[in-house]
Amino acid sequence: MTDKRIDLAYIQFRAANAAIHQSNLAVGASGLTNIFGPSTPLVPVPPYAQGSTDGYNMGGINGSSVVQNRLDSFSFASGTTSSVTTSGLFQLYYIGAQSTASRTDGYMAGGTYYPGFTIYSTITKFPFSSGTPVLGIGTMTSARTGVVGSQSSTHGYALTGSTDVGTSGRTSTVDKYPFSSDTNATDIAESANEEAWYAQGSNNNENFYVTGYSGRDRKSSFASDTSWTLINPSGPNLYAGTGHSSETDGYISSASPSNRSKFPFSSDVVRTTVSGALTEARTYVAGANSTTDGFMMGGGSGTGSPTIDKYPHASDTNATDVGELIVSVWGSSGTQV
Repeated sequence: MTDKRIDLAYIQFRAANAAIHQSNLAVGASGLTNIFGPSTPLVPVPPYAQGSTDGYNMGGINGSSVVQNRLDSFSFASGTTSSVTTSGLFQLYYIGAQSTASRTDGYMAGGTYYPGFTIYSTITKFPFSSGTPVLGIGTMTSARTGVVGSQSSTHGYALTGSTDVGTSGRTSTVDKYPFSSDTNATDIAESANEEAWYAQGSNNNENFYVTGYSGRDRKSSFASDTSWTLINPSGPNLYAGTGHSSETDGYISSASPSNRSKFPFSSDVVRTTVSGALTEARTYVAGANSTTDGFMMGGGSGTGSPTIDKYPHASDTNATDVGELIVSVWGSSGTQV
């Protein structure tokens, strides 16, 4: 069964909220065939970087320096947040964990534990169907914090980061791990040392991008993920924010300094600053993507926030407050389904 058929079965399942077996889909010579009949429209498969129904917020720390060992979800449609689990995450993530998602599972890798500032290399996943973490399915090639995440249809990527809690340990390592089996990541490339440390990432179905500490933007293709192209040689030094991905553009929503910029996926041009402010100033936010909006959760610098902000992909406007996390946190990690 091809990835396309798996993706389509999954979207049909989520849209109908019923158990539709994946074998009920057939791929014809001219594309996807709707065997449910003309009255049942097929739902387009979203890009790998987008979800259809829910965002997830994982870990983090609150203003009392209490680590939050929790995994919460929120509805893209309503912003309503519910607790999936409040225990079982292998690391009590402080800041800097990387997160990705296949169509069936969410992943976390790396990050810093507090107190003690222990940095991890562990990769943990949780099935969206249960929310129960599967502990330590593998490791990155090195323990890192401030890691950028990206995903293709078959693999998760853990980009750059730092081997210490400051900037001296910045690394250009690009790790790759499969969604099909629980194994260790492999070091496939070096991106650029300047992009390391709490950078932001985005991707479409062909390429993935990293924008970060130096202000430079680089991309690599999933088809040949061992080489990188420099797109922007000089720009604002953005970090401690998150990346968003529409079908046509990559967005960098940075908290330090406050900046929102975007670049088209169709051509390699320098990103431009666009309108769009958070509802409150905060750093170390988590991010999630729906098919229509980008979301920023939590954030702060020593205080923590419960706010879930939403940016529309269709227009470059200010964010709106659409919901609240159960616990105020900063330094958490986000993904989507």
